[in-house]
Amino acid sequence: MGAGSAFLKIFAEDEKPLTLPYDVPANQFLNFEGQKFSKSRGWGIEQHVYLEEFKDFPNKEDALRWALLRNMPENKDSDFKWDEFVDFYDKELADNFGNFVNRVIVLTQKYFDGLVPEANFDWLDALSGAHRLALGVHDDLKAFNFKQAAQTLMELSSWGNTHLQDVSPWNIAKTDPHSPLIRECLFTCLQVVGLLSVLCEPFIPFTAPRVRALLGLPDLQSGDLERVLDQLQNSQPVIASGHRVGEPQVLFPKIADRRDPVRMEIVDRQKAKLAAILKAEAERQQTVAAAESPKAAPAPQVDETSAIKAEIQYDDFAKLDLRVATILEAERVPKADKLLQLRVDLGFEQRTIVSGIAEHFDPQNLVGKQVLVVANLAPRKLRGIESQGMILTAENSAGKLGLVSPPEGWENGSGVK
Repeated sequence: MGAGSAFLKIFAEDEKPLTLPYDVPANQFLNFEGQKFSKSRGWGIEQHVYLEEFKDFPNKEDALRWALLRNMPENKDSDFKWDEFVDFYDKELADNFGNFVNRVIVLTQKYFDGLVPEANFDWLDALSGAHRLALGVHDDLKAFNFKQAAQTLMELSSWGNTHLQDVSPWNIAKTDPHSPLIRECLFTCLQVVGLLSVLCEPFIPFTAPRVRALLGLPDLQSGDLERVLDQLQNSQPVIASGHRVGEPQVLFPKIADRRDPVRMEIVDRQKAKLAAILKAEAERQQTVAAAESPKAAPAPQVDETSAIKAEIQYDDFAKLDLRVATILEAERVPKADKLLQLRVDLGFEQRTIVSGIAEHFDPQNLVGKQVLVVANLAPRKLRGIESQGMILTAENSAGKLGLVSPPEGWENGSGVK
């Protein structure tokens, strides 16, 4: 008899019944910026270090918790990236969840003096889509599908945003301030915010009490989620008519905020640490390689302006989509000495391009210039700004850059062959 069988036999013969596990959730591996966590290398960030370095970052606990949940390695390995940390926070918590909650509270204060309006309509039918999503979050949580549950929570918030935007009560109020559509829309949206205030607690527990306070509701207690879902099942609203909500406040100040770069600077410092680690490791490898390799004669000096890169095939060049464009706007990227943010017109659309030419050109002198753009270059984020192409320049032997331009008067969007 093996040790495991003997262990089970002992408990089976005991008077007390043995409670066996029925579900053991397990995950795959989480990496950090494309590599395995390594304490010896300093590759990663420990919880106490994160809390200290992000001490001036509002919602720091929920920001990290949310990013980890949204990128959870439930079925395959995943990778924590600081750029995705920013995107999860700004696009989902700030733009989606926080913006919806704030708009609903602001409009309730504006049109109904902070009171939940009357529900003289079939609000259960209007809320059916949101109810279905709320049940989805509940079911995913019970099944330990935390990543899917978090995504469904955002779908619920998006449902509320879409409903609010589709009705647009602010436009109706301009011509018919007493329209029942305004009352119906805000009653429905307040029910969605009420659902979010309960469902978000497992994901963002530090923010959930603030959402409850905005609604004028008490802190959550054990069993509140089941109670709220039972209310809806029994045709009772999450928040009753006549209930007074609180004053609006911003729940999630954005990280990528041009007017306040403090939060982005905290993230940039983390990325700079990783860059320094990689640089130091590369330098050590070069030093070791130089020490181990036999000394060779000095390599002949090559004029970089005449050196030709490795040969390519025509098909490689044909993959490039080069287009004529006109620069509409140009400005310096804050806290980045080498970067300019350009707005260019490609004829068929306008794009934002971030280019490392700030040391060579005055932004004011670039407006109106025609340039050549690599139009099919994969988008890339630089300082939190998505760059959607590349400006072509030429460099002389002195290191000075000049724009590569078509003949004057060419149409924007013209191709280069």
